[in-house]
Amino acid sequence: MIGFGQCLRAYLEQNNLSQSELARRLKRKQPTINYYLSLEETPKRKTVEWIAAAIGAEPADIMDPIRAGLYRESRQREQEKQIGSSAHAAVCREPMSQYNSRSDPWLAWSKQLRVAYRRDPAKIELSVRAAWPEKTAQQILVWLNTNSKR
Repeated sequence: MIGFGQCLRAYLEQNNLSQSELARRLKRKQPTINYYLSLEETPKRKTVEWIAAAIGAEPADIMDPIRAGLYRESRQREQEKQIGSSAHAAVCREPMSQYNSRSDPWLAWSKQLRVAYRRDPAKIELSVRAAWPEKTAQQILVWLNTNSKR
């Protein structure tokens, strides 16, 4: 398996960056750079992101291919969760009183969800998938598809 240090060294060589230039950008001394270049294991995520930002690279560019793929997947999941939670918050912020359903909160919520789904189905789908177990989310999405007139 290719170590982190080897990947970082290869990136530096491909982009004509010296170890002293990396040390200058990271505001660290040469022994620290030698340490990073000798690592077999990938350091903590924040460390990789810090080094990558200093040399203008994506973090995955200085990782071995397997870890780079895992990194990209985890970043994508984080972004999907953020989109889903913001869509969920937008649905929940809408006033329930507009539906005159104070006696039945479920009815009011379901109407809000249908209205929001008509506006932006992709965001609401992500929100539902993030908030509910898979089977329940699928049932809700089927219900939304059949009960949301476009």
